[in-house]
Amino acid sequence: MSQPSSGAETPPGFVSQVGEALRHLYDPSALVRSPLADLLGISAGTDQRQAADRRSQRLRALLLETIESLNPGPGISFRSLSARSYQALHLHYVEGHTVEEVGRLLSLSLRQAYRDIRKGESDLATLLWERCLAEERRSELSTAPALAGFASASRQFVSDQGAVLREEVERLPSYPVNTSLQQALDQAAESLLALAGRVGVSLSLQLEQDCLVRADPSALRQCLTAMLSCAVQSCKRAQPGDRPGCSAQVVALADRRPSQGRSVELRLSCRPVGQAALSGQANLLSLARTLASALGGAEFTATVEGSEVQLRLRLQAALTPMLMVIDDNEGLPELFRRYLSDSDWSVVGVADASEGLRLAKEHPPSAIVLDILMPVIDGWALLSQLKSDPLTADVPVIVCSVFNDPELALSLGAAMCIPKPVSQSTLLAALRRVRVG
Repeated sequence: MSQPSSGAETPPGFVSQVGEALRHLYDPSALVRSPLADLLGISAGTDQRQAADRRSQRLRALLLETIESLNPGPGISFRSLSARSYQALHLHYVEGHTVEEVGRLLSLSLRQAYRDIRKGESDLATLLWERCLAEERRSELSTAPALAGFASASRQFVSDQGAVLREEVERLPSYPVNTSLQQALDQAAESLLALAGRVGVSLSLQLEQDCLVRADPSALRQCLTAMLSCAVQSCKRAQPGDRPGCSAQVVALADRRPSQGRSVELRLSCRPVGQAALSGQANLLSLARTLASALGGAEFTATVEGSEVQLRLRLQAALTPMLMVIDDNEGLPELFRRYLSDSDWSVVGVADASEGLRLAKEHPPSAIVLDILMPVIDGWALLSQLKSDPLTADVPVIVCSVFNDPELALSLGAAMCIPKPVSQSTLLAALRRVRVG
């Protein structure tokens, strides 16, 4: 097993390039365009007709070889981090399993499976970066032209920190769930206690009433940490003799667009401060704004109002998505409840098509799972009625039946069609496709 060295710092942009190549490991047209081939000194040869194939084949072979070098071997426990990250990396990219399948095969939670895959990507990138540095040294000694542009390319990876940050944030997996804003704020504040104490800033972050918001917990905590750090450091500019403070207030706002639900605004009031309080916080403001963008529709603003700095983060209020199952098999809704027990979805079962249409109009669900073979009114007729009524036209319908005719279902307005019997993974994948749930 090759252990990544801690001596060479791997640029985040290079890690992203490695991740992109792994995602297209078996796509020659994508691999041939990857800048990794040049950075790693992969030559395609002189035959132009075979150059592209050779370039992609050699890059794929190098990636597979380096992945295998991360295998810790039989002497290491399969539950160790190094073994898990290698197994997760191999299962996901080499064998083509989904992240959900990786988690199931390794008995890991979905989030832990993502972490182990990311750890494997990082270890792989470190080994490849060390190879890049070795190629650069060989190039300097031999004056070979193969890596003449290496220095400028490597500098390009680290020069634009803002672009790298955006790229890193965008590639992080996001799992929006109903999250306590107070809990996220408390967790973020733990990182700021030492800094706040050192600069004499008191934190008063207890909300009058907790609010549930719809966000990825990790992304939310990181965004709040950046906001609090900016708030604390803005208070450092207070006038001598003033007692700086940082208070937090949450206001629940009614969204004028019913389809979007309510929004929740977190406001950090930082006082007292000078008029130039935010002038030295450009990096933190950019960080908070970029992290807010990962929260899905969140809006971050910062203003100076008199002797206060106002930092505002508007978030989507918590949603409880409702799945309506219209099927004369009354056992199916109960099965789906078990499938979705670890999610935020609630399940409502309706055995009669007419009753399903009435309820869907009165309380439009987040999605509908619709059977076709039902008495009196069949699924095709009901689907047409749902899509022709303005009250239900925008509700995504998943046709789920032994009558599996995807072309007909899509032509009548269905979002997708899945055959019976339905597995848990199939249902979850269908719901993710029609809605973030």
